[in-house]
Amino acid sequence: MFEAAIEPTYSSWHAQARALVSAGIAPSQVVWNDGTTAQPLLEDLAKRAPMDPEPRGRVSVPRRFVELAVVAARHSSPSRWALLYRVLWRLVHGERALLDNELDEDAGELRALVRGVREDAERMKAFVRFRSVGAPGAERFIAWHRPDHDVAALVASHFARRYPNMRWSIFTPMATIHWDGNDVTTGPGVPVSSIPSDDSNRAAETLWRTYYAASFNPARANEAKLARDMPDRFRAVLPEADAIPALLAGAHDRAESMRAASGGVTSRALVPATKDLDVLRRAAQGCTGCDLFKRATQTVFGEGPASASMVLLGEQPGDAEDVTGRPFVGPAGALLERALADAGIVRSSVYVTNAVKHFAWEPRGKRRIHRTPRLSETRACRPWVEAELASIAPRVIVCLGGTAAQTLLGPQARVHALRGKVITGQSWAPRMIVTLHPAAVLRAEDPSAQQNAYATLVADLKLAAE
Repeated sequence: MFEAAIEPTYSSWHAQARALVSAGIAPSQVVWNDGTTAQPLLEDLAKRAPMDPEPRGRVSVPRRFVELAVVAARHSSPSRWALLYRVLWRLVHGERALLDNELDEDAGELRALVRGVREDAERMKAFVRFRSVGAPGAERFIAWHRPDHDVAALVASHFARRYPNMRWSIFTPMATIHWDGNDVTTGPGVPVSSIPSDDSNRAAETLWRTYYAASFNPARANEAKLARDMPDRFRAVLPEADAIPALLAGAHDRAESMRAASGGVTSRALVPATKDLDVLRRAAQGCTGCDLFKRATQTVFGEGPASASMVLLGEQPGDAEDVTGRPFVGPAGALLERALADAGIVRSSVYVTNAVKHFAWEPRGKRRIHRTPRLSETRACRPWVEAELASIAPRVIVCLGGTAAQTLLGPQARVHALRGKVITGQSWAPRMIVTLHPAAVLRAEDPSAQQNAYATLVADLKLAAE
């Protein structure tokens, strides 16, 4: 057995893992020790053979594995290092398609770690609340948050973009991030007892209460779902929490007013006059612009950075998306992520959304089968797409499939006639590309047709990247 003593960071694991792989040390022969948990086997490792600190040869793995591993390394699971090494070992030893295997246990566990970290980062974006300390004119805004994983560094750029004119610090038990108006710096984590207690200025708390009340959507008010989305440990420190009971009590009357204002024809009356994606996302949860909301589990809004230069527009959420509330997380999403990687595009750098925000489906036994959205449904949902595009102002839009293309270019738009071309002269973005929807690739008649369709999708994504 070999002890791999590392710091609890991806870079430290990466250096040790390369050395282990190059030395031919199998996963079953390695015990990982990042210093954060007890290692009962360490006594047995006293006689271990010395490790060569440098790899003897180049270790080549798919770029997608590195992208996933960097995120998974921030998970708090003590088994993450062993999992990453198992996946790395298998990739290096011939299983190059491992990450695309939806049934493989290791690949599934890796995806679960990445999903957990990303969801925790989104919760941090949603639940951080600043308060001011210091004298007027010299105040600094501080916040305390207790994430489940080491996600502070992942959200630093989000808060820098959102609050560029504030000097702020966010403290967590694992790390701290600071913004001075120009640069983000990081530091070690601190306990909540170390946070300054001077909060004589309550203006920030009042701002959060006003923001929450304005973005609260009564049409989807659901106490059980609210409890899942806003756990008690976060709610206890949120300044707007005391306003929630009153908002829930008046939700029914407000929802009926919104429904009447929309006329049941379009969601335009429900879309807030703002370019703040967080406000739009909250508001969309109460959309009743068409009847799809009655059978869907939830609204599935777009996802990605507000500063994205590329927007990918699909058709509608599928069954997996309807359950999770996130776009492109099912089989088509996995294929899209692989195609983006092959086109040299990092998925986390693009904004991904759909022309229709609710799942349109038909029952088939116990299964929910996708059906193409009706024209009335795409028209009803188009104001949300318009609001997303106005907020992001992308340089290029990629329409994935016919429904997306027809939503922005009109009912005459056809994929076969437009794909492979750069479309200009549209108000949505300087450039537009039309290509196949990933689901169409999955539905190809045979492996050869699927391979050709996939190559077409990748080629169009490369064109968009260029």
